This record gives sequence, structure tokens and C-alpha cells, in this order.
Amino acid sequence: MKFKRNVLVAMAAVLPAILYSNISANAVTLTRSGSSLFDGASYSVKITSPYLAGGSETRVTAGGFRVTDGSSDFIAWCLDVEHSLNLGTEYQITSNPYSNIGADPLDQIRKNNIEMLFEASLPYPIGANPVDVNNGMESAAFQLALWELRYEAEGNAFDLHNGEFSARARDSSVIALAESLIANMGTAISGYDVIYYESQASSQHLVTVEPGPPGGITPVPIPAALPLFLSALGGFGFFNWRRKRIIG
Repeated sequence: MKFKRNVLVAMAAVLPAILYSNISANAVTLTRSGSSLFDGASYSVKITSPYLAGGSETRVTAGGFRVTDGSSDFIAWCLDVEHSLNLGTEYQITSNPYSNIGADPLDQIRKNNIEMLFEASLPYPIGANPVDVNNGMESAAFQLALWELRYEAEGNAFDLHNGEFSARARDSSVIALAESLIANMGTAISGYDVIYYESQASSQHLVTVEPGPPGGITPVPIPAALPLFLSALGGFGFFNWRRKRIIG
């Protein structure tokens, strides 16, 4: 009975560390990874949405953000026109985005559409209509397509010229490309794991992907405290075995 009590004490002491470690592992600080946020891969457009922070129509720079979490550099995309981008702040990696925005929830239908857009448009190994994320117009078109999928009212047709979300640009080809990406998103032949970043400081919510097999699931990392917990149990088991041998 004493050994069982010791094990329970060990679990009580170590489990909080495991839980805290798991939560902390999902919290990251995102900062700009290069000298420029876009490195030239962006495009100036006007977008219209009832949720815009700057009014019903605002000129914005559209494109993928070059960011780093301190250990790796990647391109992230905006899924939030309600806030300004405020890098250098904490983000929470989540599978249930997003809790503090006014638009309709990012429900499963919208999440599925976003995933299909990534799969069909980014070249891993090759999408149906891959975009060059280092090209300003193509990067902007992909961002516009994401916003249309995110903010268009449910039941409306995807149309960047009309609806709750719309866009216009001096070069209409960026709008045409965005609509082409949406039209082709059901022809995906590759797979990505979508990763959502939820701001903890009133910054824009972001999304990115990492390559994976079609329909694949990113493995959940073992919390750093778990080996400590297992070692503690093993240690108590060893000392209990030694105690029995000495008594015997």
C-alpha cells in the first residue's frame, strides 16, 4: 500500500508539469523572418467586408507573411481582416479557430474548403493549379482566395466581385487568378496538414501548412515532461523491488 501511495504522489507531482509542458509547446511567438515581411511577394488590393477593421472598404497589402517561430521559418497567411498584424506577440496553435473574432465561426465546411485550397494550389508534390508564393501577384491571389473562403456568407456563391467579401485591383488578373484557384480547389492531388495560429494579443489570426500525406495527421509530440514521469514511475518500481528483496 505504501508503494501505491508513493506512485500516486509521483503522479500528482509530475502530471501538472506534463500538462503545462503540453500547453506551452503549443504557444509560440511569431516574428518577421527576413528584412521584409513580404520580400516583394505581395500586391496592393482593395477589399470589402463588413468585418474590416478599417471600414467597409480598405486598401491592403495581400500576400504570404515571411515569419519565424524561433526555430523554423515559414510562410503564413492571414485569416483575419478584423485586426492588424502585430508580430512579436504570442500565438496559440489550435485546431479550433478562432474564438475572438466577430465573423461567422470558422466551421468545418470553411476549414475543409481552406484545406482543399492549400492542397490544390500549393506544389506538394504538385497541385492542380500551383501558385508561386514568391510571385507577388500569385501570392496575393492565394491570399484573396483564402479570405473569400473565410468571409463569404454561407450559402453565397464564391465570387470576388460580389457578396459579403469582395476585392478589386488595378490589375484584374489577380482577381481572376484567385477565382481560378477557388474553382480548382476540388481537384487536389496532394496533402497538407493545416496549422492554425490564434493570436493572444489582438493581432491577425494566421494559418500555414506543413507537407504530409493526403488526409495525414501531424503526429502529436511527446511532452517534454513525460520522460520525467516515466522515469519517476520506474524509479519507484525499482526501489520497491529492492525493498522486497532486502526484507525477503
